[in-house]
Amino acid sequence: MPPALPRILADDVVAVRWGRLYFALQALGGALWWAGVFTVPGVRGSTLGGLDPVIVGILDVPLFVIASALVAAGLRPLIWVAVPWTVLVTAAMVGYASITGQAGWGALIMFAAAGGSLGAGVVLHLGRLPAEMLLRGPFRFRAARASSRGRLVGQTFAQLAVFWLLFLVLLPGVILWCERRWGVGIELPGAVVVVGAVVLLGASLLVGSWLVVLYAVAGSLIWNTLVRPLEEEDLAARFGAEFEEYRRGVGVWLPRWESLRACA
Repeated sequence: MPPALPRILADDVVAVRWGRLYFALQALGGALWWAGVFTVPGVRGSTLGGLDPVIVGILDVPLFVIASALVAAGLRPLIWVAVPWTVLVTAAMVGYASITGQAGWGALIMFAAAGGSLGAGVVLHLGRLPAEMLLRGPFRFRAARASSRGRLVGQTFAQLAVFWLLFLVLLPGVILWCERRWGVGIELPGAVVVVGAVVLLGASLLVGSWLVVLYAVAGSLIWNTLVRPLEEEDLAARFGAEFEEYRRGVGVWLPRWESLRACA
């Protein structure tokens, strides 16, 4: 069990409650959506496109709505029904929306449901969220090999370039393409309104993509909730009291007056 995680992620009982709550909300949302599909033409057209709602519903209601409700009721083995089905439907809807340009909202909703189902399913299966899995492979914490200062600076800038290119250019570009192809764009105010707030949020408003805004917010939440506690634990183990003094004096999101005076 990785220490220093927020209580809702580290406590078995609390984490399981959150997982079951998610599946309860997913079952409720799915039931309301299917009610809308058969009663509101706009809902059917924007979320299913040209797909036959009867055929889709025959499979989706028991495997998605009812299975999620039963998982929420305490039947944990049914996560092996609800989660794989949600991921399968998401892949199908994303492919359908990308090829036809229809049912974009359905693809978007199912994409969010797949992420939530995977996270909640892992929590219910393991009793916790294994955030340490985010720090495997190229993302693991490790000390740099002894080398010259110039070489270390070069490696640092290379890592920054790869990180920024992937997370601030390529992934937002894919999101923007999907948003336009699926027809789920929403008008946003100009970037000048919030210029200087955050680089990625500013870029999101510049391209007029509310999905990139959500991506930026979600990325910040994931870093702050899952990665930062583990990173700080690693730094505390490496540098001890020196890092603890630094952590007490430096704010994470907002500057502190003591830190500003110290730097003056």
